[in-house]
Amino acid sequence: TFSNVLQATKAWFKQMADGKSLQIVSSYLNQPTSWNEGFKKTNRFYVIKGDDHFNLTILKIKPSDTAMYFCVVSSYHKIGMGAGSRLLVRGKFSSIGRNTTLQQSLTDTLHTGDSVSLQCSLFTESCAGEHSVY
Repeated sequence: TFSNVLQATKAWFKQMADGKSLQIVSSYLNQPTSWNEGFKKTNRFYVIKGDDHFNLTILKIKPSDTAMYFCVVSSYHKIGMGAGSRLLVRGKFSSIGRNTTLQQSLTDTLHTGDSVSLQCSLFTESCAGEHSVY
């Protein structure tokens, strides 16, 4: 979930071990989601979106899904980014149909054939002083 201030554009990114980042999917306001062609073709990725959330689910995970996943939301000049979810897939098909949900900053080991849901959670707090975003 995230603040109503940060709701114009929402996106999920995948960062692989080599540092390369790929945009998986994005959504602008109430327009249909826009998928990176490589992820759309697999039929294993889908999102559930609303005014305050943009959750990514990966079905039947594979070792190639191992990566850090980041949710980014923005509105004009304000940008928010989640801490990331590390997804580590090991082993062979062992638990087909099992769904696992990862929260931001959580590291969990899953197995090939499992499914996983990633939640975008950005929390905003009011505090005094100067603010910086990196």
